[in-house]
Order: sequence, then structure tokens, then C-alpha cells
Amino acid sequence: FLKTAILASGQEFQDAEAASALAYHTEVPVLLTAPTKLVTQAHTALVALHVRQVIVMGGTLAITNTVVKAVEAMTVTGHPVSVLRVAGKDYTDTAVQLAKMELNGTVTAGLDWDSTTVLIARGNGFTDGIAGAVLEHMAPMPQLLTESQTTVGTYLTTFLKAYGKGFDTTEGHITHLLIEGGPLAVTPTIIAQMQADL
Repeated sequence: FLKTAILASGQEFQDAEAASALAYHTEVPVLLTAPTKLVTQAHTALVALHVRQVIVMGGTLAITNTVVKAVEAMTVTGHPVSVLRVAGKDYTDTAVQLAKMELNGTVTAGLDWDSTTVLIARGNGFTDGIAGAVLEHMAPMPQLLTESQTTVGTYLTTFLKAYGKGFDTTEGHITHLLIEGGPLAVTPTIIAQMQADL
């Protein structure tokens, strides 16, 4: 198992938030960088921590290929650093793509988490999702994001329908939602919508 770190943009919080549950459960550090340049602090941390594999969160608008190439050009303890980019069409989709990786044991870098529960936090506010990552002490659970407190979003809706108990998947079924925050963070209306999607 290669020493791993997660790299996310320091300008927006959503991708780091989506990765917070993975980071907590696997004890993998989350490092922040500028979208267009691998900052010195992140580079220094990768070397100091002997990181050989980096999970880059988000697409090229979040972290450019220039940053990815800078990481791939690194050598740590005489070995190259490999990069796995987890990217969606927006931050809700990036969270979904990471959840699929966490739940899938058959694809490259799949983690094969046997989870029937997912964490859900609002995507336009960071406090609940970041604090909720510690719930990973119970069991590994993907962290997913709504578009806002009143909108689920297309990508999360599609994920819940595909991985819900009504759909036959080889990885099992999502049967429970653990909502982070009260009714002002995620409204009862969209909670009911997500439950129906399962």
C-alpha cells in the first residue's frame, strides 16, 4: 500500500469536504494547493510525509493539469509519485465519483467499502460536512454533497437511485442517509426527496 495523500483546491472547500470522510477513515492527510500551481507548502508536505500516491480532487477548473504534472514530476524517496484524479462535472458530481470509488472493489483504486449508509451535507456551506467526517469512526461511509440546503442536484439524485435498495448492484445497496446538520442546513423537503430516490 503506497503512502497516500489527498490534494484539493484551497480556494473552494467542497472537494476537500467530500474527501474528509475518506481522509478521516484511512488516516490520509488532506493537502491544499492553489488551482494553477503546486504551492510550496503542499510540495514540502508530500516530501516530508514520503507520499507516493496522490488523489487529486476535482476537475481542471479546481486543480489544473499543470499542478498534476508538477506532482507527477516529483520523486519521493527515489520513487515517482502517481496521481489519481477524481473529478466530476461539478462539486456534487466529484463527491459522487469519489463515493463510487470508495464503494467499488472491482475498479482500479476501488476501496470496496461495504457501506449501507452515506453521509449527506449541504454543498454550499462547509461546517456540517467537515465536522461530520468524524462519524467515520463508526464505519467507512462516503461523504456526499447536495447543491444547497434546498436542492439535491442531478448527480446526487442519480447516485441515490443507482445505489439505492431498489437497484440491483454487485456492491450492495445504500439504505440509510446520515444527514449532517439541522433543517436549516438540509431541509425536510429534500431529505424526503432523497429518501424517495433510494
